[in-house]
Amino acid sequence: MSTVLETKPVAQDNLAEKLNFSKGLQSVTNKIHATSNIDEIMLELSQEICGLFNADRL
Repeated sequence: MSTVLETKPVAQDNLAEKLNFSKGLQSVTNKIHATSNIDEIMLELSQEICGLFNADRL
């Protein structure tokens, strides 16, 4: 019974991480759709996209 109670905070943390990622992804997606060409996406959103996926570069 105690192991069930101990895993709940981990599940909540995991859920919070998924929610934050989803919100970030939605934000980037909206900005991509608002741009008129690929150059704008690469220049203006590359840092945000890299941050979202923990990448060093695109």
